[in-house]
Amino acid sequence: MIPQHGTLYLSRSRLQNNLRVLRAAAPLNAKLCPTLKANAYGHGIREVAPLLAEEGITWACVYTLEEAYAIPKFRTIVLAPLVLTGPPPLEFIARIPQDVVRHENDVCLNITDAGTARWLSAANVEAAHHPFPIHMQVDTGLTRAGVSTGDARDLARLIASLPGLELEGVFAHFSHADDAGHPSLVREMEIFLEVALPLKREFPGLVLHHQNSGGIFHARADLAAHLDLVRVGIALYGLQPAGSVAAESQNAKLKTQSGIVEGLLPIGRMTAPIIAIHERGEGTGVVWAYVCDEACVAAGDCAGGVWGWVSAVLVEQGGGAVQGEGDEAGGAGVDGSVDF
Repeated sequence: MIPQHGTLYLSRSRLQNNLRVLRAAAPLNAKLCPTLKANAYGHGIREVAPLLAEEGITWACVYTLEEAYAIPKFRTIVLAPLVLTGPPPLEFIARIPQDVVRHENDVCLNITDAGTARWLSAANVEAAHHPFPIHMQVDTGLTRAGVSTGDARDLARLIASLPGLELEGVFAHFSHADDAGHPSLVREMEIFLEVALPLKREFPGLVLHHQNSGGIFHARADLAAHLDLVRVGIALYGLQPAGSVAAESQNAKLKTQSGIVEGLLPIGRMTAPIIAIHERGEGTGVVWAYVCDEACVAAGDCAGGVWGWVSAVLVEQGGGAVQGEGDEAGGAGVDGSVDF
C-alpha cells in the first residue's frame, strides 16, 4: 500500500546559512530569538529546536505553553498574553505554576494587565515556587495584544513589586515590518524605546526585544541597536519577508534587490509518492488553480493536494519526476535532517 503522506526533509546546512544571514543583519550585541510557533511554521518543532541548540541559540519564542514544553534547553518566551477574563477555578490557578516550574526549560510568560499579574502572583506565592520571569508586551501600533503605552510604566512597576513575579523583559511587534519603506517602521520603534529605555534605566538588566523577520532586515539600525534580542520568524526557514513596497532597506548592512533579501535558502524539501498521472488537453484545468496552456501531463501525489507537471518522456520510462510546485503542502511528516 502506498503511504498516504509526504516526507519533509530539513537541511542543516541551509539552516546554518540562514542563521548567518540573520546574525549579519542583527544589531551587533543582540541575540537571535527564533520563533518556533505553529510547529516551527510546519517544519517540526522537535526537529528544528535541537538543530538551533547545536548552533548556539539559547532563546526561543512560541505562542503556547504546550509549545514551550516541547523545546527544552531554551529560555522560551510565550508570546500569547496570559489574560484573566474572570475568576478562574482554584485548580487552574494552582496548575499553572506547577506546569511552568516543573518543566526543565525556562518559560517566560507575557502579562499585559494588572489583574492577571495579581492573581498569578498570589498563586505562585501560595505554591512557594521561585518567581516567574515575566515579559510585558507593549502595543506600539499593531493593536493585536499588549498594554497601552500610557499604562506600561505602571504595569511594569506593579509586576516588579509583586512577590512571585520577576520583570525580566519588555517587547513589542511591528505592524508593517515586511515593507522596507513603511513609515511605521521608524515610528513604532521610537514609541517602543520611549517606553522601554526609561524602564531599563529603572530596572537594570531588563531584556528589550522586538522585530519579526521583516524587522530584522528593515528596521533603522540606530534604533535597533538598543535591543538585547531580535525575534525572527519565517526568514529562519528561508521564506522571504518581502512586502508590497520595494524600497531600500534602512539597515545599512543589508543587500536587497527589489525588496528581496539575498542569501536566504528554504530549509525544507517535501517529497511524496505519485499516485496518479493525468493527460490534459489545452484549456483544461488541473485541480482548481491551474489551466493548461497546451496539452500536458500532470501528476498528483498523496500529500494533501500537491500537484506538478511531469515530463511525458519520464512517464513513458516509468519515472515520475515532478517539475513544478503545487498549490498545497498538507499532510507532511518530518524525516530527519539532511542536506540538499
